[in-house]
Amino acid sequence: QFLKTREREIRDHLERARAQQEEARRMKADLASQIESLRREMDELVRRTEADAVREREEILAQAERERERLLAQTQQEVALRVAQAKKDLQRHAAELAAKLARERIEREVDPEDLERLFDESLARLEREGG
Repeated sequence: QFLKTREREIRDHLERARAQQEEARRMKADLASQIESLRREMDELVRRTEADAVREREEILAQAERERERLLAQTQQEVALRVAQAKKDLQRHAAELAAKLARERIEREVDPEDLERLFDESLARLEREGG
């Protein structure tokens, strides 16, 4: 009787040990599967993060290029406007200078009687042409 009881106890212990060992193997396999799944998720997250970083870098570079082109166009437009204004200023100054020099030359070379005669002739021509 004692031996049978002892044998049953030993068998029960062995059965429980096998069950625990099987449970430990199953848990180990589950953990390994979870670890592998986490590793894949991490790899995917790293891949997506790197892809996002590349896209963001490209977007930043494209935006910087657009800004550079905008600034370049704005600068070119400002330069063109300033050149046009400088040309107008130069032309106005040249016209004023030419008029001043002509006036001075006329004042030096044409006496008042000649001026009066030229004026009268011009007035008479205008009257003839006008009506």
